[in-house]
Amino acid sequence: MYASISRYTYAEKFYGVLWYPALGLALLLAHILIENPLAKMYPGTVRSRPFLFTAVFVLITSPLIILSPIVLSPESGWMLALGLMVLSYTIAGILALKGALKVFEE
Repeated sequence: MYASISRYTYAEKFYGVLWYPALGLALLLAHILIENPLAKMYPGTVRSRPFLFTAVFVLITSPLIILSPIVLSPESGWMLALGLMVLSYTIAGILALKGALKVFEE
């Protein structure tokens, strides 16, 4: 009889993962407001755009993160969001270092 009662309400399941799409939008704004003007000001030195890559990766994987608290538990959704964030930062960092190496090789 009490097995169907969840300890979370429907809205509370999403509180732990709503930071993830907000992070994607914030990184996209950082790309538009900071990265683009610097790339236009110094076209020869800006070789990588880590904010753009991370924002696109986060926004593409956001539906997966939003649906994960429904399918899995809210804690699992939060851990999945954190893991994908670390993965996107790692890939963006490697690409930025690869672009910086090209500047020093020239």
